[in-house]
Amino acid sequence: MPKRSREDTASTINMILQAVEKQLFKMGYDNMTYTTLSRQTGISRTGISHHFAKKTDFLVAMEERIYQKLTRYLVLNKQLTDFIQSWNDALSKPRFRSILRVITYDVMRNSSSNGIKLNTLKKLAMRLQDDFGDKAVSELEALLGEYIIYLSRNG
Repeated sequence: MPKRSREDTASTINMILQAVEKQLFKMGYDNMTYTTLSRQTGISRTGISHHFAKKTDFLVAMEERIYQKLTRYLVLNKQLTDFIQSWNDALSKPRFRSILRVITYDVMRNSSSNGIKLNTLKKLAMRLQDDFGDKAVSELEALLGEYIIYLSRNG
């Protein structure tokens, strides 16, 4: 069998990650499996595991995409009050909530293990701190707390 080109490999990985993105945000991490990804992409489970040996490898590969998708909803280039308002407005959008669900699930799942931790929230906090100062990090923590309470009430 001829060796696959770098372009073919990159295309395959991108196809897998597109499926991962859809399934993460629709089904959640726990319900996404190599089988569901195989069905969606037409790539065998073995083929998928060749590129992503562990399920957590998907999250590592998706980290920048997740950050970009999260920040698309947020006003980061004006005032701190604009950021807070954009966060609160974004909470009404199911897609934003699904992004937060993936991020917070990863944090909760890995709080006491040696597993992967997405740096998405850390990266956002650092950006807010650079742009708006320490108060912005406290505001982000409060917004995340409010989101957790929202989740406990609304699922």
